[in-house]
Amino acid sequence: MAGCELGSKSHLTTRCAQRYEDIVKTIAVTIDEATLRALDRFTASSGRAKKGRARRGNRSELVRQALQEFLARREQEQRERAEWEIWEQHIDQINRQAALLVAEQAEP
Repeated sequence: MAGCELGSKSHLTTRCAQRYEDIVKTIAVTIDEATLRALDRFTASSGRAKKGRARRGNRSELVRQALQEFLARREQEQRERAEWEIWEQHIDQINRQAALLVAEQAEP
């Protein structure tokens, strides 16, 4: 969406808002009261002033960012797990090669 910021749709032009609706889907999430209060406290404190008015933070924006960060961490963990599995498959060969290199370097 060139020229359209993907965040809160309240500030978008009609053209951008339609494109926003085409890209962003609405889901329902059930959370406990304590988590909701914490979310509201955080979004209230993270609101930014706009044109002289206080702006309340956006719950959806915060949840979207948190979910993106969570998914990025999980994807990184999966990549690292896959790399570790490859490492484990070849550990004996790597250890033999390392031992040979150390032995070569120890020779006068």
